[in-house]
This record gives sequence, structure tokens and C-alpha cells, in this order.
Amino acid sequence: MIENIIQFSDNRSMLGVLTEPASPSSKQPAFIFVNSGLLHRIGPFRIYVSLARELAEHGYNAFRIDLSGKGDSEPRKNSATINENVKLDIKEAMDQLQQSHGITHFVICGICTGADNAYEVGFDDKRVVGIVPIDGYAYPNLKFKLRHYLPKLLSINSWKNLLRKTLRLVNKKDQSLEQSNLTANYRMIFPPVDKFLGNLKSAVNDNKQLLVIYTGGWNQFNNYQDQFSDCFPEVSQKPNIEVIYNNASDHTFILRKDKEWLIDKIITWSNKRFLE
Repeated sequence: MIENIIQFSDNRSMLGVLTEPASPSSKQPAFIFVNSGLLHRIGPFRIYVSLARELAEHGYNAFRIDLSGKGDSEPRKNSATINENVKLDIKEAMDQLQQSHGITHFVICGICTGADNAYEVGFDDKRVVGIVPIDGYAYPNLKFKLRHYLPKLLSINSWKNLLRKTLRLVNKKDQSLEQSNLTANYRMIFPPVDKFLGNLKSAVNDNKQLLVIYTGGWNQFNNYQDQFSDCFPEVSQKPNIEVIYNNASDHTFILRKDKEWLIDKIITWSNKRFLE
């Protein structure tokens, strides 16, 4: 296994770390890991590092990149939107490996916002043969809502908390604190469900391989094993989509057992999809 820092893009403003296997093959797809939120290329609790090295042991190249404006990559000086620049960043990472290593197929992997970006580039670029979104887009259905809201409706503590918040607002006390609570006001913005389903269908028809992963740490969006399948039954049963759920794991894989679980699932899936 060899690890090298690679600068790419026209002015070498982008940076990533390429983990190469001892016996590389341009026939196998390379993995590209995309930043999760504001974290740089190591991922939450260095999970991308562990994944990249384990993939290299199985013969895959793994490129952990910093998107423009994150980690060690400079911001782009253009008028494009953030989403447009993210797509450009990842495409330029693929261009780099294609030019330097002759790799023509890629798997895009990311956690949280990295998962969302993995979807978007994976849907858009023909070179992408695999997408591994971890705690990415998730859509509520009736079962999700029942599991999410019913325990709160039946909990006396939930009603007490609601009463306390209502009284604070009525008395106009601690209102500034409530408004500054970023965690309480934070929300993910997913594409319309019809658009996402259309992209899924196109990906399936193009024979892209998807490993869709959810954790218990994402239960505000996905709170049971079959939610994805229930929301998208027409595509979830296709052989090139696999959905797994680990209710015991947190969102960032802080525990060793959860990290090992994730690595094992991705390695097993990769070897089954791209080596057999």
C-alpha cells in the first residue's frame, strides 16, 4: 500500500490523498471519498482513512479529496453555485486519476452531505459505476411518521417540554437563546421525491451499483430497516441496489465496532459487485 498527496485542477488548487494497492489494476474502479460537512478528507473519526487503506488491501485505489474551500483545497474563484462547484471538484478528481493512472470507472462514497454529493455526481457522470451514500437522502412515509411521532405523543415528558417552551415564548423569556440554537433549527434539504426517484431509475437502467447505508444516528430522517424500500418499491428490488441499516450505530461511527461493521459491509459489497 502506498499513499501520496496529489494536487489537481487547472491551478493545482485542489488536494487529495491517494491510497494505492501494492498491485494496482486500472480495471477495478477507484473509490473517491467526499467531505462530510465541514470535515476534511479524513472523514468523521478518520473513517475515510480506515476505509481507503482496507480497500487498497483488496486491490482498489482510494482517493480522499478535499472539496474546494474545505481542508487543504482552495476556494474556487468563480460565480458558480456551491453544488456546481462540488460536481466540478469530483469530476476533476476523476479526470486526474484517469490521466495519471488510466482509471476509467469510479465509485463515489460519502457520509451525510458527502452522501448527497455522491448521489448527484453518480447520477450525472457515466464514469461512475457505483454509489455508496451513507446517511443520505431519506423521505418520510406513514410508517416513519408513526414511529417518529407516536412515542412523543404518548410521552408525558414530551408534553412537559412542550409546555415549558410554550410558557417561555409567552413570557418572552430565553427567546434569543431559542433562536440561536442552531441544532434545533438545522434541517437537511433533499430534492423532490419525484426527481430523486427519476434519477434512481436512470441509475438502475445504467447498471450503476448502489450500496445505500443508514444508521440509527440518522433516525430523524430514516428510522427503520425498510423505509427506503417502502418509499421506492419499483427500484429497491432491483439486483444492483442494496440497502442496509444499522440501528445501533451513530451517525459518525465513533465506536470501533461500528467502524468495523461499515468497513466490512463496503468491502464485501465491493468485491461482490466488481470482482466476481
